[in-house]
Amino acid sequence: MTTLGVAAIDQDRETIMQMAPVLAVVNRKGGAGKTSATHNIAGVWGTWGLRVCLVDLDTAFNLTEACGYPEELRQESGDWLASGIPEPWSVPGMPNCALVPSGARLAGGIERMEKLAIDRERYLGKVLAPLRRDFDVLLLDTKPDLDLSVTSALAAATHVLATALTLPQPIYGVVRSLGLVEDLREGVPDLRVVGFLPMAYNARGLRPAALGSMVEMAQEYGVICLPPIPYTEHAGKESQSHVPMALAYRNTAVGQHYRYAAALIGEQLGLTVPAEWLDRGRRLHEQMLREVLAA
Repeated sequence: MTTLGVAAIDQDRETIMQMAPVLAVVNRKGGAGKTSATHNIAGVWGTWGLRVCLVDLDTAFNLTEACGYPEELRQESGDWLASGIPEPWSVPGMPNCALVPSGARLAGGIERMEKLAIDRERYLGKVLAPLRRDFDVLLLDTKPDLDLSVTSALAAATHVLATALTLPQPIYGVVRSLGLVEDLREGVPDLRVVGFLPMAYNARGLRPAALGSMVEMAQEYGVICLPPIPYTEHAGKESQSHVPMALAYRNTAVGQHYRYAAALIGEQLGLTVPAEWLDRGRRLHEQMLREVLAA
């Protein structure tokens, strides 16, 4: 290989290293907390001064709705995937955050990807690449269904976070999601699983047992099971207030736990996060492991 060729490869690697990490939030089951986690973690990171770009890849456009965009705009949005030119929208009430929206036209972009002769799974990554130079981190909210938008999101990602309500069925969705990640590992060898984020947890019914299952799965897979986000009656109502719970209820348990999760996840992505929240998150994680494994 010529000296010029070596220099070009080194330059490509340096360029990739300088680009923002991309976190895909996944679960192969609907209603598993993907959109809530994406919305809230982005909101926390934004308040810490990080430039965050949310990307709504779900044709149900729940994230776009939660970010405050009404139905008439959603009917006309989502064409960025077909055009290949993402133009982020501002997100009111979420400092330093922007949104690449879903909408009625997103399905047309997915259909276009399906018709590509080669590198279909790589198309999304190429479309999002310019945004990785403009933001500190990209967050991809994915569909529960297995289609090209999900596999291309994983191909575009550097990291994966699996969310699940602390109930048996959503946890099965995590298992299926991990299987999909392993299937893609040959083509995306550097894709890292950050860990599992249990959602809507309380100490009643099947939820403690479900949390124990998630902790054991995380240990077997070699990743972290993050401290669970507590259940709150406000869960899932972001689409009404358009403000993440982590910001609207920042002094409550749910607001604090989202900060622990944002710090622990951000550290793995190489983001700058407050040492206070990171230390408290680590202590809470150790406490959770002691309690769960002793049960």
